[in-house]
Amino acid sequence: MWDPSVLPRLNLSNNDFKVIHSSLDRKNLSLDNNTYGKGNFSDVVHLDLSGNENLVIDDLKWLLRLSSLEYLNFDFIDLRKENHWLQMLTMLPSLSELHLSSCLLENANPSLQYANFTSLEYLDLSDNDFFSELPNWLFNLSGLYHLNLGENRFHGLIPETLLNLRNLQVLILQNNKVSRTIPNWLCQLGGLNKLDFSWNLFTSSIPITLGNLSLLTILSVANNNLTDSLPESLGQLSNLEVLDVGENSLSGIVSHRNFVKLSKLSYLSLDSPLFIFDFDPHWIPPFALQRLGLSYANLNLVPWLYTHTSLNYLSITNSLFAIKYREIFWNMTNMLLNSEVIWLKGNGLKGGLPTLTSNVNILGISDNYLFGSLAPLLCNKKMNSKSNLQYLNIFNNSLSQVTDCWKNWKSLVHVDIGRNNLTGVIPHSMGSLLNIFSLHLDHNNFHGEIPLSLKNCKKMMILNLGENKFSRSIPNWIGHDVKALRLRSNEFRGVIPLQICQLSSLIVLDLANNKLSGTIPQCLNNITSKVLINASKSDILGNELYYKDYAHVIDLSNNHLFGKIPLEVCKLATLQSLNLSHNQLMGTIPKEIGNMKQLESLNFSNNTLSGEIPKSMSALTFLEEPNFKALMILVTWAILKLCGAPLIKKCNCDKACVGDTKLMANDENGSDLLEWFYMGMGVGFAISFLIVFCSLLFNRTWRHNYFKFLDDGV
Repeated sequence: MWDPSVLPRLNLSNNDFKVIHSSLDRKNLSLDNNTYGKGNFSDVVHLDLSGNENLVIDDLKWLLRLSSLEYLNFDFIDLRKENHWLQMLTMLPSLSELHLSSCLLENANPSLQYANFTSLEYLDLSDNDFFSELPNWLFNLSGLYHLNLGENRFHGLIPETLLNLRNLQVLILQNNKVSRTIPNWLCQLGGLNKLDFSWNLFTSSIPITLGNLSLLTILSVANNNLTDSLPESLGQLSNLEVLDVGENSLSGIVSHRNFVKLSKLSYLSLDSPLFIFDFDPHWIPPFALQRLGLSYANLNLVPWLYTHTSLNYLSITNSLFAIKYREIFWNMTNMLLNSEVIWLKGNGLKGGLPTLTSNVNILGISDNYLFGSLAPLLCNKKMNSKSNLQYLNIFNNSLSQVTDCWKNWKSLVHVDIGRNNLTGVIPHSMGSLLNIFSLHLDHNNFHGEIPLSLKNCKKMMILNLGENKFSRSIPNWIGHDVKALRLRSNEFRGVIPLQICQLSSLIVLDLANNKLSGTIPQCLNNITSKVLINASKSDILGNELYYKDYAHVIDLSNNHLFGKIPLEVCKLATLQSLNLSHNQLMGTIPKEIGNMKQLESLNFSNNTLSGEIPKSMSALTFLEEPNFKALMILVTWAILKLCGAPLIKKCNCDKACVGDTKLMANDENGSDLLEWFYMGMGVGFAISFLIVFCSLLFNRTWRHNYFKFLDDGV
């Protein structure tokens, strides 16, 4: 029989355990004395339950049975219900390594002066929800060599009691709200080899004294509010491998003197519009970079850039190339454009597209002046089926010729060639992009119909064909698991296909500004999703794409739709924006409209609706501002034949009628709105604009993300 008393390590990570209670039972992970023979776990020194994301632990008392525990990993376990987590864990006298990342913890016990972690050397509390100053008890853990507090909401300053941690080698405060200055006295922690203060609120300068940390291998202070110059003393850090000072307001001269002894440097990020580059044109750097990030750089003054032949990540944005260096740059494709990641946004680059090697995974060259055909990039015979390119972004250039060479690029997941001058029809070979997830062809001059070959792209979740000249009807096969369908501002005709109702995961349905006719499908209530995709650069670099942050939007405005507003639309309980304006809709507004509790923007203007304004509209609490509600109803009433509250004149029984041009007397802003109404009588076209404008007054994240999607795509 298996005897757990001789079991030194217990690894149960990456399973699907659901819950651990203090009264442990046989159905769950059980450490009860009646389970597994004798149940004596006193000799277990290593316990790993990490990665069980559905696991909830509401009581840690059972851990006290593991009296010899030295290593404990609870990463990604829900511990938010255990309010005494710290007290429980301090009762494990031998604990030396503790992982509590992404545990939804909220209380860091900031005022507690002492925690009895006598043996603790490694502590990871990253990615929780701590909101306090840095806890006092942390700075009495004299044996600690690794401290990770990143991805929380710690604020305030770094206390000088940090110097009690004399053995500290790794200090990570990344992505918090720690402020004031970076302390000069940090240089007294001579054993530090990793220091990450990125994404905080530090001000003033980078301390010159950091140049005394001779063992430092990683230094990141990116995304703060740092000013002044880049200290030359950092150039003495002979062990430094990563230097990231991007996204600050640093100024002054940056030259080869800042990199004198950095022979091990492999990652460099310099990002400030205030830097003045002054490199010796003949300087050969002592390091060979693998990752390089430059922004706002005068690339005429960094000729050493072309000496790095082993780059796997290259990002140059908002920088300047002189003509001769621009030509050199494109001629260096076997070197610079051999990187896994190439990000060249907004550099004023001109000319045709480059060729790529099979090493490139991500290519972003948006916001430049590249012209001509896509053929040089896509029709390279040497590539054949060897391409590993997943992300292609050539948004906002001057390309004019599309190509039919997409069949060799089946690895592509995201394609954005929007805002160019591309003409013609969508190439048939785009149907070969079997892994395509997000396709943006918007703001071009494509015409014709959507090719049947795109039906093969069964993984596609975002399709953006807006602002083109597509015509004919919307295909009834459109999409499979599409979550964002944007076909606005084209010349589509016919009816809205009923098959759209089968896209139950749809979040954005934007068919505005076309020539669609017929009625609004009654089956739209089948669209029930709540979240949409927002692929950030960091998500893409990790080869993953996530759903988040976009609104649930339906926009059918400015078409030729007629008939009634379907009652079923009111069943879209998660809908945040509904625009049916500028159509030929008639009848009444459904009384059930109040069921749409999440509505933030509603536009029925420029139709022929009539009847009473439903009282249930008062339940639309997300239309927060009373002034906005009054303005919306007043303007809508002025255009439509509506009546009833909040207008003074009531509807005449079941017959629709028009009320007075007044608001209810208890509206303290009524007179101002009435004056506005009379002033606007002669410019009726502006009224519908104001309705939409008012709906944008509220500062909500979804609206920013949705309209960014409208303009730029993902």
